[in-house]
Amino acid sequence: MSRRSPERPTPAGLWQRGQRGWPASFPLVQLPNPPLLAATGGWLVAASTDGPVHDYARAAFYAGLTVWTWEELTDGANWVRRALGAGGLVYAVARIGMALGASMRIAGAKRVNRRDSNPRPPGPQPAPTGTSEAHTALSGDPSRSQLP
Repeated sequence: MSRRSPERPTPAGLWQRGQRGWPASFPLVQLPNPPLLAATGGWLVAASTDGPVHDYARAAFYAGLTVWTWEELTDGANWVRRALGAGGLVYAVARIGMALGASMRIAGAKRVNRRDSNPRPPGPQPAPTGTSEAHTALSGDPSRSQLP
């Protein structure tokens, strides 16, 4: 009777097992797939750089994260993975929108305003100059109308 030693797992076998996830019956944890690896790489580079490199690395992070969340949402192994994909996709879209200058109003959140190309100081503003009589007549303010 020979005692058989268990086979040592190969790196390829461990990778395949990691891609199936743990536990096998209801996978909650999986090894990162290529989009998540790209997102992680972009995040690490963005965290350690400044300037244009930081901006491009951050864009790579959001691109990889968006692809990964879409894949989880559409092809997730179970409802937990699909919910993770949905939540991650909402996060990624909101962050991309904020980076592009969209304002976001959520209960209790601070309002983010877009920058105006011609900002005006707070307080009362001077009346517009050079207004035509037709403009004042059509503006709805009869006290300013000069037309008969």
